[in-house]
Amino acid sequence: MKATKENLKKIIFVLILIAVILTAVILYFSKAKYNELYFDYNGFEVRRTNTGYRMKIFINENKDANYINIRTDPRELESIYIEKGIKDLILNKEEIYVVIDPYENLSSVATMAALEIDSKLDNPFLFDIPVKSAFVKKQGETIVKTCKDVNETSGVIWLRLRNETRVYEENKCIFLEGSTEFELVKAADKLVLVLLGLSN
Repeated sequence: MKATKENLKKIIFVLILIAVILTAVILYFSKAKYNELYFDYNGFEVRRTNTGYRMKIFINENKDANYINIRTDPRELESIYIEKGIKDLILNKEEIYVVIDPYENLSSVATMAALEIDSKLDNPFLFDIPVKSAFVKKQGETIVKTCKDVNETSGVIWLRLRNETRVYEENKCIFLEGSTEFELVKAADKLVLVLLGLSN
């Protein structure tokens, strides 16, 4: 009888120990999964979605949150260089042309980069700056815009492939460059974060 009670105590102890270990493991993996889906970026709440990343922001000291979506994890964009003053060059314009060279053979991936810029600049709740597409060389009936067309009211952002992923300006014309088309999307996402004041 005494042996049976001792065995019962051991079994109960083992079961409790297993339950504690299982609970700790479940909590650990739940927290890891949560941290994979939700994280803080420069004080802003970010949630990973099926199509990219959703950032919680507050516009014009509004108490209600707004959300913006970007395609890239903002933590991956830290190393992308953006020249100082780019934000003012863009936000002081009344219209922006996002241009590409039609003979550079860019695919729909480069279009995603242009759409990232367009969806934020053209948004009436953010900047409300009309964004138009153009080519830098004549092809068919398309609009042609180059850096020569930059003036006080009209800006140009030229998307092009180069050896380095970066955003800079020359004579007030903005060049958004990527080593691949997917890098162009990343550079566009970084530019969006800088324009919104979420990154520098």
